This record gives sequence, C-alpha cells and structure tokens, in this order.
Amino acid sequence: MENVAVDTAGIILRDPTLGVVLCKDTEKWGIPKGKVELGEEPIDAACRETMEETSIFIVPNGSHIAGPLRLVKTKKNSRGADFYIYECDMKMAVVPVKSLEHEEVRWFSEMPEDIDPRLKGLI
Repeated sequence: MENVAVDTAGIILRDPTLGVVLCKDTEKWGIPKGKVELGEEPIDAACRETMEETSIFIVPNGSHIAGPLRLVKTKKNSRGADFYIYECDMKMAVVPVKSLEHEEVRWFSEMPEDIDPRLKGLI
C-alpha cells in the first residue's frame, strides 16, 4: 500500500476564563485534530474530530455554545501534508469528555511545556 500524505485539521477551542481545550496523547498535548477524509472539507473534518475526541459539538458557522470558526494558520503535518488550524470562541464552558484516543483531555489556562510545537505562538 502506498504511503499517501493526508491533510489534517483541528480546532483551538478558547474560553476567556478557562483557556483552551487540549488533548494528551502518549508524547504531547495538542488540540483536537485528525485526518481529513476523502471528499471532506478541512473545516468539517476539524468539527468532526473535535466531536470525536472531546464530545464538544462545534459547527463552522457557530452555535449557541461557540462562535464561528476562523482559519488561523495552515502548517505542515508530520507527513508533509497541510495541517489546517482553526479557532473559535466558546460562548459557554463545556466539559470535554475524553475519547479512547487520548490519555486525557481538559481545559488549560496556562500551556503545558510538552505541547505540540506547531501550536506555539497560536495558543
């Protein structure tokens, strides 16, 4: 099977009091993110992955719990494809629920030292 680079997308969820939601994998903390599926727009993939990884339902144009998404940066992921980084301002604090993909998920008011280096300067 050919090793194809796949775009990824994620969301920085911001709350003025609580900070940002981060997910812990085995090595570092990062935003909820994942692969963009075939035929899927990056913004929709970011919303889907956020729901899968945190149980927080985000939609591109905003809702009663969060404002609309904004693309803040496009970087390269570990395979050389695009990594779309969106952000949104939460209108209410929502407790994230950890998925089986991560060791932990929670709000951070101060960033941990072992954060994904691609996020430095964005959070």
